[in-house]
Amino acid sequence: MANTEFNTVFSAAGNVSRTALIEMLERRAVYVVEGSEDPQDLTPGLATHLAFGGLVFWYDSTDATTPHDGLTCLVSADGKRFKADALAGAQRRHWLVQDKDLTTPPGSPTTGHCYIVAAGAGGAWAGEDKHIAVATARGWRFIVPASFDIATALDETLIYHYSAGGAWTAGIGALTIGSDTVYPSALKYARWGLSVVNQSTNAPPGSPADGDAYIIGGSPTGAWSGKARQIAIYEVSAWVYYPPVEGDHAYDRALNAEYVYSGSAWASQVSGYSNIKVSGRLDAGGNISGTYSYSTTAPTTSNMTLQVSFDYTPLKAGATVEVDVYVADVPFTGGTWSAQRQPAAADVIMGLFIDGDASATDWGHGGNIAVTSGFSTSGSTSASGAARANLIWTAPDTSSHTLKIYASFNGNSISFVRFNDVRIVVRELSA
Repeated sequence: MANTEFNTVFSAAGNVSRTALIEMLERRAVYVVEGSEDPQDLTPGLATHLAFGGLVFWYDSTDATTPHDGLTCLVSADGKRFKADALAGAQRRHWLVQDKDLTTPPGSPTTGHCYIVAAGAGGAWAGEDKHIAVATARGWRFIVPASFDIATALDETLIYHYSAGGAWTAGIGALTIGSDTVYPSALKYARWGLSVVNQSTNAPPGSPADGDAYIIGGSPTGAWSGKARQIAIYEVSAWVYYPPVEGDHAYDRALNAEYVYSGSAWASQVSGYSNIKVSGRLDAGGNISGTYSYSTTAPTTSNMTLQVSFDYTPLKAGATVEVDVYVADVPFTGGTWSAQRQPAAADVIMGLFIDGDASATDWGHGGNIAVTSGFSTSGSTSASGAARANLIWTAPDTSSHTLKIYASFNGNSISFVRFNDVRIVVRELSA
């Protein structure tokens, strides 16, 4: 028979000592605290283990300060601290946490719910960054994680471990992946590189698809605040952020160009233009009458009496665009020659308006198309040849703008001049 304390007490000669029996039972048995009882009313004597709330708590003789919370620590009436077995020794702990990104407690927490306190916490969580906050009937209690403790973030359905460096890190720290065990087909981006929707969006889109990626714009708001130019990828119903490092590559689908992070900015790897738009043949659909005098100081406005126009929205905020207006084959029609003066030449005029402004932001004029004077019974004369006007415009800020480019003619007392072939070309620079 094993020589236990039970054997010693009951095998002693003579009557069994009542005191020895009580002390042996207190030391060797687990004392059950019923649900209707308050552990704080108990004086446990020599008891070293208490059963309460489905957990076994062990007496920690070295602890005289941990507060009672009913979940991780019981404090008896005589000030002894009993700790839950699941939180003792070298075991690694695993919590189910509701969220890991909150800096203030939720308004009406459910008793027993746990949270990882995010950095910069305030209110009742102040000073508890990275700790596990447990909602109890007696208020918030906090557990300091140990290296390689584990937490499952329920809002992300993602497992985190507490690293040896003191950070909650996605994945299980002790897990190693053998060589050649993960195939390219299982990876979102490693096969052909990262593809981003654009690099101008500043607020998280409302209904992203899993795997959507963005290079965050220069003035982020909302959940993206403070993450300018970082990569945001929507993974498992949550945004995950990756600060870029020098040499990172991303293909911008909006700009149709490859970009590389230089260490301070995303730079295009395509020289020349990221986008070219041609209006096709434009016809004013009517005649111009009146006089227009081009000025290098006064903006082109409504005195471009009759115009053709072309709209363009730059692909990238803060873009630089080149604009050309080409005109060819301009017939002049009207009454008899004696009734009207035809210009000796037609000067191509262009104006660039942004966001519906009444006055042009930029304007210019090009060469003349020579007019050959003539007269016929129908009173018509014609011109042939081509002329071009061009300008370069750079957005004044990083906001998105809509451009409207107008084309017209400048002449001397023009009467009934009709556009016949006008083309507007917009080229957006890639850098």
